[in-house]
Amino acid sequence: MVAGIGRTEVPGEVDRCWAHIAEDAEGVVELLYIVDADSIRYMTNTARSALEQAASVDDRIREAFAVQYVA
Repeated sequence: MVAGIGRTEVPGEVDRCWAHIAEDAEGVVELLYIVDADSIRYMTNTARSALEQAASVDDRIREAFAVQYVA
């Protein structure tokens, strides 16, 4: 599962929480990519950091992230 919270400092706005379930490690990595309006696919520094931390304790994430990151 991949989950996140979008926080704001704007008065009156609420946090935006989300969660997605992936069937495998490759799906977890894929969920953290973003495609912008120009069809550019990228990963935020926060997502990359989270995957690096997960990869240090989970061999499946490490393998999936290494394949995605190098490609």
